[in-house]
Amino acid sequence: MNKDAHKLLLESINEIHKRVRYGCKSDLLGLVALRGVGRIRARELNNTLGVVNIKDLTMLTENDKYKLSDLRGWSEKLVENIITSAKLLSDKNN
Repeated sequence: MNKDAHKLLLESINEIHKRVRYGCKSDLLGLVALRGVGRIRARELNNTLGVVNIKDLTMLTENDKYKLSDLRGWSEKLVENIITSAKLLSDKNN
């Protein structure tokens, strides 16, 4: 097996492992990496506001934050904490 095929295989296995661990599709894996966001909250972010990645989360408007805090199980404090975590992770990766 050549090096590129081996690397691709390892990446695929890693993605499948994360999908099984978090119980979500691959499109939400970036969101479930945040503290306080599991598969259900990630899906709510996606369905309610169209958020698909951390960058989208860092660009939420005040109205978007209000919509989230209005959802069952969400609070203003939780929304702010998740956005703060997203900004820290985004800054760390840049």
